[in-house]
Amino acid sequence: MYLSTEDSESDSESLDTAIQDDDQTILEESRPDEDITEEIADDPNVLSEVILPSRICQLQLFKYNVLTFINSCADQRWTLVNAAQQLQQPTFPILVKKFLYQQLYPNSDISFEDALKNLYLEINGKIHVCNSAVATFRAPSDISGVYGMRREHIRAISSWRGGPARYDCVLVNSSPDLEGTRGFEVARVFLFFSFQRQNKIYPCALIQWYSYVGTQPDEDTGLWKIEPDVKDDGNPHLAVIHLDTIFRAVHLMPAYRTAEFVSRTITMHSSLDTFNIFYVNRFADHHSFTNLS
Repeated sequence: MYLSTEDSESDSESLDTAIQDDDQTILEESRPDEDITEEIADDPNVLSEVILPSRICQLQLFKYNVLTFINSCADQRWTLVNAAQQLQQPTFPILVKKFLYQQLYPNSDISFEDALKNLYLEINGKIHVCNSAVATFRAPSDISGVYGMRREHIRAISSWRGGPARYDCVLVNSSPDLEGTRGFEVARVFLFFSFQRQNKIYPCALIQWYSYVGTQPDEDTGLWKIEPDVKDDGNPHLAVIHLDTIFRAVHLMPAYRTAEFVSRTITMHSSLDTFNIFYVNRFADHHSFTNLS
């Protein structure tokens, strides 16, 4: 599982507290993750497609990396207004329109704010909401199939297996020319969804960005530190990104900055919401070490 299992240190609020039910209790113990056999993928490493619940959409993906929607939330379709209400994020429709503008006009010199006044960027239909996605990538040194392919589930769900919410963190391929950790941005996924406009399907994710702390890895651990991005008003820095920019899930470990004992009530479900700074764990598995070193 790729949510941090360590304890934490602050009382910062996060978007997931708005998504999960008010009367939902936090469990004291972690729930088991997926069956280990589900991580084995027998697909050949030339596979390059995204499977949506209703149709198959071909995408230009990394040669050894595939991100796939799974049909774990059939018939969950929201309007943008309804989605904003469910997420308690009134800016969600604007974020979707900004994403659409970037997809339609990637090289435009006109700012989104100016374009919004003159362009029709409305999405008339409903968005299709999914609870998870599946990343498939080549990792022959980890548990994998006959072609060396490995599969992992990335969750964004308000109640994981009848328990607390689970919103995983991911690596976003932002700078392919850079090697190691700095070639990726880190984000936390709060919603997987897709929408259709002019007969084209756009698979997306609503995420909160994380920023690197400092310009070098931590001197003691050799790991990069990151912190959640927030705007000047204190709200999370959210964005909508295309699914094919996500590389895989990433494991974050809280960075302890005091000598005080940590509360035993903190679990893997709450650690991402209570810590302010995290280590990007490149030792989670061989594939992580290879790509983050």
